[in-house]
Amino acid sequence: MGDLRTRLSILWIIQVFGGVTNVVLELFKDGNFDKIEGFPVNEPYLLLVTVMFLAPCVMAFLSQTLSDKANRWANMIVGAFYVIMLAVDFVESLVFDPSVLVINPLFGVVWSALIVWYAWKSKSKE
Repeated sequence: MGDLRTRLSILWIIQVFGGVTNVVLELFKDGNFDKIEGFPVNEPYLLLVTVMFLAPCVMAFLSQTLSDKANRWANMIVGAFYVIMLAVDFVESLVFDPSVLVINPLFGVVWSALIVWYAWKSKSKE
């Protein structure tokens, strides 16, 4: 299970870096530092972004420390949440603001789906 724990942690860390990259590129794309992806940069938005970036950091840690069963379920549930959120972001990007930056949420979906897949696949080891 140690190898799986490392894979899951690395995928969560990749998720964080992908999200940070997306926000930074969005800020520089139009030179508009008051809005990100059409959302005003205000306290509620900053709180949401903070939670979305801290959750994968917490999951990287938990992937190393939780029991096998708890690890599996936590990664499947939180990973599925990220698959849905990033898939919606990807579709919205394609429809409302197609640019080269749609690749970021697409890869976020891939990383999240891999997290869910690895966690699901680990059930045979319980």
